[in-house]
Amino acid sequence: MARAPRLGGVKTRLAATMGDVAALAAYRTLTEQTLATALASGIPVTVCVAPGAAVPEMQAWLGTAPSYEAQAEGDLGARMASAIQRRVVNGSDRVVVIGTDCPGIAADTLHSALATLDDADVVFGPAADGGYYLVAMRVLHRGLFDDVPWSTDRTLAASVQKARALGLRVALLDVLRDVDTEDDWRWHLATGTAGARE
Repeated sequence: MARAPRLGGVKTRLAATMGDVAALAAYRTLTEQTLATALASGIPVTVCVAPGAAVPEMQAWLGTAPSYEAQAEGDLGARMASAIQRRVVNGSDRVVVIGTDCPGIAADTLHSALATLDDADVVFGPAADGGYYLVAMRVLHRGLFDDVPWSTDRTLAASVQKARALGLRVALLDVLRDVDTEDDWRWHLATGTAGARE
């Protein structure tokens, strides 16, 4: 899941203290790093783009190795649910969704998420801030994406609660740290991806 690299339109929490130009540069770095990791995994990669009209811009920036599609309309839950459903309809038997702001994700993280679906219905990668950096499933469980407090410290807890209420088997990966604030960005620069686990 990625946004077009527009000044003032990405990493707004970073921009609040670092400025739009620095936030955009950080976003570009994180996105390029995340895509390189995903491609290195050998798993087929689709970049889901917002706004949808920016697909050609994203292809020009990130290259032709992944496929591209427009994100659906709606909140983050609706957009992720649509992305998962499209992959399932197109024949994928396991789907993992990530964003672009968790530099600790490695190719092994993605493979682990997919392998864990042998014994779980949904896999979450917990973020240190209470959200999640990854979700994986074999089929779309639409209820997991409705009425969730997105971008809060309760996102993961609410999602796990919903999954268990639906009778789904839940598995959690290692906790990793997202880059949302200037402190997070400075931490990332100081530690690199090797220090991305909490």
